[in-house]
Order: sequence, then structure tokens, then C-alpha cells
Amino acid sequence: MSRVLVVEDESIVAMDIQNRLRHLGYDVPAVALSGEDGVEKAMALNPDLVLMDIMLKGKMDGIAAAERIQECLHIPVIYLTAHSDKDTLERVKITEPYGYLIKPFEERELHTAIEIAIYKHRMERKLKESERWLSTTLSSIGDALIATDVEGRVKFMNIVGEKLTGYRETEALGKDLAAVFRIINEKTRTVMDNPVMKVLRDGRIVGLANHTVLIARDGREIPIDDSAAPIRDDEGEISGVVMVFRDISERKQVLDALRKSEQRYRLLFDSNPHPMWVYDPETLAFLEVNEAAVKQYGYTREEFLRMTAKDIRPAEEVPRYLKRIAEIKDCYGASGVWRHIKKDGTVIDVEITAHPLTFAGRRARVLLAYNVTERKRMEDALRLSEDRYRDLVENSQDLICTHDLEGRILSLNDAAVRLIGYDGRKLLQMNIRDILFPEAREAFDNYLTGIRQDGIADGIVAVKTATGEKRIWEYHNTLRTEGVSVPLVRGMAHDITERMNAQKEMKKALSLLHATLESNKDGILAVDKNGAILTFNRRFVDMWRIPDSVIASRDVKQVQLFVSEQLADPKGFLTRLKEIYFDPEKDSYDELRFKDGRYFERFSQPQFLGNNIVGRVCNFRDVTRRKAAEDAKAALEEQVRHLQKMEAIGRLAGGIAHDFNNTLTAISGYSELLLTRMKPGDPMRREIEGIKRAGERAATLTSQLLAFSRKQILQSAVIDLNAVVTGMDKMIRRLIGEDIDLMTVLFKELGSIRTDPGQIEQIILNLAINARDAMTSGGTLTVETANVDLNEEYARAHMGVKPGRYVMLSIADTGVGMTPEVREHVFEPFFTTKEKGKGTGLGLSSVYGTVNQSGGSIWVYSEPGRGTTFKIYFPRVDELPETRPEQETDKSLRGTETILVVEDDHEVRRLIVRVLQERGYKVMEAPQGGDALLICEKYAEPIHLILTDVIMPLMNAPQLIERLKKVRQDFKVLYMSGYTDNAIIAQGVLNLSMNFIQKPFTLNGLAQKIREVLSGN
Repeated sequence: MSRVLVVEDESIVAMDIQNRLRHLGYDVPAVALSGEDGVEKAMALNPDLVLMDIMLKGKMDGIAAAERIQECLHIPVIYLTAHSDKDTLERVKITEPYGYLIKPFEERELHTAIEIAIYKHRMERKLKESERWLSTTLSSIGDALIATDVEGRVKFMNIVGEKLTGYRETEALGKDLAAVFRIINEKTRTVMDNPVMKVLRDGRIVGLANHTVLIARDGREIPIDDSAAPIRDDEGEISGVVMVFRDISERKQVLDALRKSEQRYRLLFDSNPHPMWVYDPETLAFLEVNEAAVKQYGYTREEFLRMTAKDIRPAEEVPRYLKRIAEIKDCYGASGVWRHIKKDGTVIDVEITAHPLTFAGRRARVLLAYNVTERKRMEDALRLSEDRYRDLVENSQDLICTHDLEGRILSLNDAAVRLIGYDGRKLLQMNIRDILFPEAREAFDNYLTGIRQDGIADGIVAVKTATGEKRIWEYHNTLRTEGVSVPLVRGMAHDITERMNAQKEMKKALSLLHATLESNKDGILAVDKNGAILTFNRRFVDMWRIPDSVIASRDVKQVQLFVSEQLADPKGFLTRLKEIYFDPEKDSYDELRFKDGRYFERFSQPQFLGNNIVGRVCNFRDVTRRKAAEDAKAALEEQVRHLQKMEAIGRLAGGIAHDFNNTLTAISGYSELLLTRMKPGDPMRREIEGIKRAGERAATLTSQLLAFSRKQILQSAVIDLNAVVTGMDKMIRRLIGEDIDLMTVLFKELGSIRTDPGQIEQIILNLAINARDAMTSGGTLTVETANVDLNEEYARAHMGVKPGRYVMLSIADTGVGMTPEVREHVFEPFFTTKEKGKGTGLGLSSVYGTVNQSGGSIWVYSEPGRGTTFKIYFPRVDELPETRPEQETDKSLRGTETILVVEDDHEVRRLIVRVLQERGYKVMEAPQGGDALLICEKYAEPIHLILTDVIMPLMNAPQLIERLKKVRQDFKVLYMSGYTDNAIIAQGVLNLSMNFIQKPFTLNGLAQKIREVLSGN
């Protein structure tokens, strides 16, 4: 998919182009709104093409931006414009765009322009690559090459052409070929026709005549041969000429020599005392032999002419001979020493020289053979002796020297000359003392005295080279007196300077290695290929807590046994060690878990000496903290996943509760209305009461779902948690029964929290009921409070928790506990482990939602058979607990005031209007906010109360009330809703100071709330 960058300063136009491009299947990685932004994004994204508006706002217009992009990235650009003046169009042409679109344009035009531009750019790039490849190829061939245009002007010249003509390509380009390539006839000295002109005239390949000479720029005359060929375009028309030529000086010299030799051939052939013959190089048949060959080989001339050259060679050498013949087939000369067989079977060594010639009108070769059998035997013996001596003296890396008994140097080998640094001839004029340091000269006199007496001397001496460098030699010298005219000392010395320096460096390196090993935080152990301990650092001993007595023994089995006993899987560790020895070239890595909870990483790799494995180096790193951090990270990721799942379920639960609330309001309201009209003995009363109870149970479920999804209205107050727990003591004891003990551990100076007291009581009751059900055979329920401070470390390990001061509520039981699978789902709605019909699965989910809505967090700790503990953390506040006066209940739920009911649900609105009218109120109704506004504008009498749903189409309740206040000020407001999530409270649609009643509600509850609002309570 091609990537297109759009540069357009009109955002609407840019968006339209972007949509069109994506519809056509292009990728649009970005849109730039200015020239500067376009350049920056092109540099960052490197798209395949840029659509560039010419007229851009800002300092850089589209043309300048396109120039910058093409300069740096060579990306094709298509211009977009609605209109342009002549000067702008001239600037556009200079940038050589790949297309030009006039706005407005069709989608088909856009697609065609882009595809053509991308294809053209791709072809240009391939053409450039082809031109680079061709230029490199032509420049690297061995022959000279010149290419011209149809006018005969030079267009290209390779390096070999530059060398032969004497002109550089840059000098020759554009010149007429005759000015660079001047040729004459070697014999007549006349100027020859330019071959390029012949090609252009005749339209075919031509070659130079013999005896052609090139006159180079410096006057050199170079014999050449060449060929020139036409270059044709796609229509077959000649567009230029390519000429290839080469220097044939060497070949010409050989041909001249051959010609002269042929003139002397017959005289030399017939009178030569050494065997000669002419043979066919294809069939190897003898064509002619001289008298010397007949005499030496024992065959008659007639026998020779019936034989081939293979017949005079030992059978085992024939394959090598045939291979050699094939190799020299087209070579001018050939030579070498071969073994031949005479007619009597004698094998002789002959040195041959062979040359090609034309014999009787056919290709042939003439061969001269020298019998070198005796010479070769003597040469081989001498060569063997000389080679041995030469190898000893000349190829020796040691210094070989002779000097007389005064110390004068008589001879030196190349190694000695090279190491001392003086010229060899100068050294032969020097004394050994001249190349010694002053402190070594006195020792040299003692050396001469000793070798005169003992005839042998060994030692070490400091030598001063020509550059003043000090070299250390270790020597072994002997005195020779026999077979020589004067006594001389022959000695051999070995330069040990590097060895002594290396020993010093090795000591430093070993010291550095020891310091490095000991400073390493990892434990290091090196063993040989059999597993024996070579070295280790102190960190290794300390990490593994190896006693000194064990490590000092260097007994690898004893050390392995000691360390493996500390591991959680000792057998696995020893097995992996064995695997290393079965595959010694393999790198090895594993993690080691200790019984005490520590973790080590072990990495080992083979140690090579050259290509041979000599041992292994093992690295041990304590990663206990890192593993703990990884485990904590994994736990935190699991918490994130769980929280995300709970959030998703919460949104679903809140939506379900909202959808049911209006329906439940109608069901509960109408059943309650029917019951008020029935007599006590009415046979339908029981059924209606069943409907009412079902509606109440459904309302309880939706209330719990709202609690879980944190979409309920909390009546928050600053409370003392200890007082709530103490006030519920009797209720909890009655709830859990006599076979369960209740223990309360309350912190005396407990801080205050801000939450809904009623919801806190509901949390404690739900957790107490769960604890009771988990202790079927009795047990202990412990309720505990405490002040806690949660730090950064705790917050990092518990998703959603912020560091700070908290009040903890802990409820623990000694029941059956939970499995990890149950613990993972315990706060999800409708999840329960109880039998069917014994629980809705909403108790803990509502606890979870209420705690989170109060800004707290809840965590469960449980294992099968070890009970369960719920710990709840509420943010601690510095305010004192509030004392709330009891609300006086107005016993009369009737009234005569005027109420405007605004409700978009028809059934709920009709029910409310009917109930209020029956209770004496004057009621008006409106299905939405606009209708309510009209009523208030037209109704001149007072409206005492607006009873309105919060969320309605077109206009919500707060917006309605705000507009009504501009019309009249004589009313109070009671809001109602079945959906009170963040869209209502957190986003400011309602606040907690407003009068509110939650759907579904009972008719009495509604009547009582209306009286409270109208009475001002």
C-alpha cells in the first residue's frame, strides 16, 4: 500500500483529500497544514509521494517545501492548486513535479496522477541504478573503452582508456574523438581513418587494420587493435558508437621474435646436436624429427613418424602431460623437465622448450629436448644440501652470526640484519661491541676469554639496534678451529625481548584479571574441560555460602554436592550440568531457585584456545530482587486485568439497572395503587401482593447492581467507624447465631471517614452473612478497625491505591476458605458458590461497588481450609464525626399544592399524576422540558413543586429548571431518576445538595418525599 503525505492549509480540503485517498486504498500517515510542517513530517515519515498545495500560508509556500523535500529525500511531488499566476508556474516547472492537479478534481484524476507519479519515480530510480551498474562495469573491464554520440564526440571513457590515451575522462568529454584518439599506420606513418566515422557511415561493426599505432598525449606510440560497434535506440536508429581497444605491444614483440626464429628454424633443426621434433598439438603425432632425436632415443625416423608424443612418456605421467598440453594449447612458449622413455626402456630426464609454428600449412609445435639426467641427479643432491642450509640460515627466525676471536663480524643471516637494523655491508665492518650497550661490553670481553678456553658459551645479552632500541638476546655460541683458515665463532641467538615483555605484561594482566574478578558483583567460576576447578572469585564463594574447607579442596564433586543441596531442584541442576559436558560447544543458561527463596541466574560458555575447547566459564548472578519485582509486576498486571473486567461488568450492570428502574417504578406503583383500593378479603389481593413483593425484590437487585457499578447516590457524612460497628453488635450476633463467636478489636483513637453510614452498615451485614455461611460448623467472626498508613511500595503492588492515611475495617472468619479460582471472581455480580435459590450473587459485588464509590479499596485473602479475611481501606479525614438530627416524619401525606410532573416515560408519568391527584394535589403534566416551559409561561397561578425526571430527550432537568427560573421563582424542585452514574453527578448534572428520589420508589415514599420538600425539611 503506497503512503501519501498531504500538505494542505485548508483543513476541510485536507480532510476531504485524506478521505478520498483512503477510499482509493492509499495509506495517509499524516496531514500537514503548512510548508514547514510538511517538510518536517516528510523527513520523519519518508512517504512514497507528497500531494502539495502550491499556495500555502506561512513563510514557506508549497514550491519551497517541495524543493526542500526533493533535495533531501527525492520523493515525487504532485502539486494541487485552484489558480496560479505565471511566475508561480515558472517556479513550479523548475522543481520538475511528477504531476499537477487543478482543484476541484475528480477522484479518478487523483488516482491516475498518483499511480503515474509513483510508476515514473520507480522507473527513474531503476534507470539510475542501471546507469550506476553499467558505469561500474565499463570502468572495471580490462580493455580500454570510449563511447561517442552521433557527432563523434566523447561521451564516456573508462580508466584503461585514460591510461592509454593520456587524457582524463573529464578532459575528453565533449571533444571530437579524433582529438583524443589519434592513430597512424606504423609502416606508412600516415593518419588512419577514425573507426567511429566508419561505423556511423556504414552502420556496422568495424575493426582496425594491422599496424595501427595510437599516439598518446605524451607522444608515446602504442600498437593497438580494436573494434567499434553502433549503439542503437528503441527505433533502431544509431545514437552513438562504442569503441573497445587494447595495447598489443607484448604480443607484437612475441610475433616478431617468432618470425625471426622461423627463418633460422631449418638450419637449427637439422644441425642441432640435441633432439628436436615437430608434432601436431591436437593429435600429438610426430610430424618431423632431427637426427639427434633418432640417435638418442633409438627409434628410426619412420618409427618416430608413426608414433605420438604420448608413446615416449611413462604411462603414469601421461594424464599430467595431457593436462599440460591442454593448458599450453594456445600459449606461445612452454618449458619444463619431463621423464622420457627410450626404445630400450631406459628412462631419462629431459628439459624441453616448445614453441608454436606453422608446419606444412598446419598448426604445429616444435620441441627441443636436453638430456639432463645426470645434471638433474647432481642438482637434486646439491639442492637438497643447499635447501637444508638455506632453510636453517635464511629462513630461521633466530639470529645466525659468525665472528672472529676479536669480535669482528664475519657473516650474518637476514634475520640478524633485519633485527639489528643496520645495512648488511656496514655490519660486516663492525665489531660485536659496537651493537652492545656500554654496560654489556665488559661482559663481552669475559665472553671472548671464556669461549677461547671452553669452546662454547651461553648467556643473555642486551643489544642496541640502529634506532637505539634495546633488545634482549639469548645466545648459544661455539668455537670452530678445524677446516677453517682462522678460528671463528659460530653462534645462534634468539630475540627474547617480546617474551620478557610478555612475561611482565602477563603479570600485569593476571593482576588486572584478579582485580576484575574480585570487583565483579557476579560470582565467577572457571573449570577445565573435565570440570575441574581452575579459578573463582570471592563473590562466587560468598553467594553460594561455600565453607573455605570445601572450596580449598578444589574437589568439583564436593562443591557440586554442597551447592546442589541448597537448591529447590538439585536433581535438575545436576542433570543440566551433565548435559553441558555432552555438548561442550553449547552456551548454557538457566535460573536456579533456592530453598530459602533466592534466585540465581547461571550463564556458562565454552573457553577456546585456538579452535580447541579447554574449559568453561560460569557466571552466577543473584536476581532475587529482580524476580520479586517481576512477580510483583505480574501480580499488578493481574490486578489491572481484574479491575478492567470489573469496570466493564459494572458498566453493564449499571445499564441493566437503569433500564429496569422505570419499569419497576410502574410495576410497584400500580400494584401498590391496586392494594389501596382493595378490601382486606378481596380474593385478588394475594396475587397483587405477590406482584408488589416481586417488584420490591427486583428493586433490591437493581439497587445492588447500582451499588456494584458505583451509580448510586451516597448520603455521605463524616462518621466514626467504631460507633457504627458497636451499634450493630446485637444485630450481627442475632444474624450469625449462637454457634459462631463474635470478636471485635476496635482501635481506640480511630480516625474519621467520609461515606454513607447506611451503606457501611449494609457492607458489614453482607460480609457477616457470607462469613456465617462459610462456617457451617461454627467458628469465630472477627471485626477489627485500625489506622494504617499505606506507602508507595504497597500502592505499587495494589492497583488503584494511592499512598496516604487510611482507616481499615477487617472482617475475618475461620470458615472453609476459597480456592484461587473462586477468589478471582468473588466480587463479580451474580457469581455465587451457594446452592441454587440461596443467594443472588450480588452481596459482595454491591460491597465492592460501595467501597470504591467511597474512594476506598477492598482486598480478600483466603485459602481453602484456612478461612477468609476481607480488608477494607477508607481514606482518613481530619474532620470530627457529624451528629445528624432525626428527621421528623410528617404523618399527613396529602396536600393541596400545585405540582408540575415532567416525565418522558408515559406509564410512570400517568401513575405519578394519578397518585398525586388522589392525595389532593392539583397536578399538571409534561412529557418533556419544552412542554413544561409552555405550561409555566401560560399558567398564572403559583406552581409549588416541579417533580422532574433528570435525563430526558432534548433538555435535561437542570437545564429545564434554569430556564424556568427566568419565568418564575415560586417553586421548589424534586428530581427523580433511575440512572445516577457519572453522567449525572460527576459531570455536574446534579449535586448532592439537590432534592432527589431514586427510582424505583413506593407511592408512600414518593408522597413522603414530596411533603418533606414542600415543608422545607
